[in-house]
Amino acid sequence: MAVDWNALISHPGLPWALIAIVAILAGGIQALAKMYFRHQERIAMIEQGMDPDQAPRPRRREA
Repeated sequence: MAVDWNALISHPGLPWALIAIVAILAGGIQALAKMYFRHQERIAMIEQGMDPDQAPRPRRREA
């Protein structure tokens, strides 16, 4: 059974599906990067003898 790639690629819903998939992947990568950098910051604070639980956290920007 052969796949008709031309018909599949030219499907009108494909760009919207690709946009959704890329957005979900980008959001996941962003969340993982944020977790990684927070962990690295925590490790650096511990190495400097600071208590990361007592350190002030930056305030979140309000929209």
